[in-house]
Order: sequence, then structure tokens, then C-alpha cells
Amino acid sequence: MADGVFVAQDFRFVFANTALPRILGYSREEFIGLHFTDVVHPDFLELWCERFRLRISSGPEPLRRYEVQFMHKSGQRPVWIELIASRFVHEGDP
Repeated sequence: MADGVFVAQDFRFVFANTALPRILGYSREEFIGLHFTDVVHPDFLELWCERFRLRISSGPEPLRRYEVQFMHKSGQRPVWIELIASRFVHEGDP
């Protein structure tokens, strides 16, 4: 699968297929457990976290499709990724 797929919990990546880490320059093992602040570009971090909070809330369904800028592991180049999100399952506070 060429598309990156992930699951996050408490602002950490707890699952990823092999594509997303590869796109960002990580092995799957390196990527699992990373915090959003480790890979989301600082200019997008606040927006990213707000969208994550909206996804785990019981309020109205937030945007499902948007672009986020991630940082490549090398730090040499940003990576734009279009996200298509589904409703997060949430247990406890983020």
C-alpha cells in the first residue's frame, strides 16, 4: 500500500503501516511511539493537535480531509501529506 496509515493515542503514534514511516525517513520501529511534536512541522503543530482533539470529542464531525506538513527524519525537507481522517476512538483525556 502506497498510502500511509496510522493510529494515534495520547498524541503518540501507536500503529503505522510501512508506508508512512518510509515517506518520513523512519523505519516502522523508529516511528511507533513518536510524539506528534517529533514529526509534525512546528508551524502546523497547534492546528494538528486541535484537529486531533476535535476528532476525539463527541461534538460535530470535524474536517475529514486536510494537508499537514511533517518533518522528514533528516530534517532537510518538509513533507506535505494529505490526511483523510476517520473518527478517533478515545479512552481517557488526551
